[in-house]
Amino acid sequence: DALAKSPEDFKGEIVLRAVVVGVKEPEGVFGVIDSREFESCGVLTCAKNTLPVKFSGDLPEPKTVVRITGRMIQGEKGLIIEAKHVEVVP
Repeated sequence: DALAKSPEDFKGEIVLRAVVVGVKEPEGVFGVIDSREFESCGVLTCAKNTLPVKFSGDLPEPKTVVRITGRMIQGEKGLIIEAKHVEVVP
């Protein structure tokens, strides 16, 4: 939530745990929500904030818990997480 509210405060490399809510395969982008919010409500639509993630590797499936390593960059439509590593969390 802190990242979504003030993304400009997060400089350099960040690591976050999140749940995938949607994937746009052609653009190499997926959306994530806070994993704690998902765990508390059990549905993808309960989170207050969704963050976009750009990744050049294989994109994870919706409802997958992931650990993302990357940084905030200015994208075409605003700030976006540019991921250098995305790991599925069992």
